[in-house]
Amino acid sequence: MRFTTPLSAITLMVASVKAAENPIIGLVDRITSISQDFDNALEDPNPVRIIETLPHLAYDGANLVATIVSDVTGWKNPLDNDDQLKTCATLKKFATTEEKLLTAILNDVVKVATLPLPIGGLIGLVASALKEAVDGIFGFSVKIAPVCSDAANKDKAALTDLIANIKTAI
Repeated sequence: MRFTTPLSAITLMVASVKAAENPIIGLVDRITSISQDFDNALEDPNPVRIIETLPHLAYDGANLVATIVSDVTGWKNPLDNDDQLKTCATLKKFATTEEKLLTAILNDVVKVATLPLPIGGLIGLVASALKEAVDGIFGFSVKIAPVCSDAANKDKAALTDLIANIKTAI
């Protein structure tokens, strides 16, 4: 990543260790990290930093989407039953955390949209990257943990709706 807060850098280090145990963990942690940085950027009182940060987050999101696509393509078989259940729990926790972050981002976008800043397109780019990452992670989860596909599809729909609301609020 080009831009991370110290907290998100630590999150990524922990995620890489956990990812060896379960391929979903590292990916959802990266999505959460980008969402957290997105929220932090929109809360920044300095408009110049907002404008500087958003392109980096869009790039990081696009890079993450490429990683997810690569991982999905390379994965051949579902996990064993215990690991599928762990994946389901990880996804549920991710969906809950991401929903809170996306709600905060939506509130921030509504506030920032009133400022005379040319950032609507940048916000849209980051939101699009997050949508693709969310779609990819839930698509990947159905492949490796089909036992939780119904719940995953429900959570994906809720997150996709929130991202659509962010794009609409620009």
